Amino acid sequence: TQILKIDSKDKTYYHLAGVFASNFLAGNLFNAQKLLSLNNIDKQKFFNVLSSTIQSTLQNIKTVGPSKALSGPGDRGD
Repeated sequence: TQILKIDSKDKTYYHLAGVFASNFLAGNLFNAQKLLSLNNIDKQKFFNVLSSTIQSTLQNIKTVGPSKALSGPGDRGD
């Protein structure tokens, strides 16, 4: 964890970045869980099903940045 001093005028941007990075991620995974439940994958197993994809995406983001971290149909354009 890195401590970062920010000016009060910039707090809004840091807050919104945190919302996108955390709350929207949790919301998207909630939706993924709901979609998998349509295939009878229960709440306890959904993360195991998607764990590899989630971890690969996070590693791609760390390595090449979020704009190049897409994979699958979105990245291929199909």
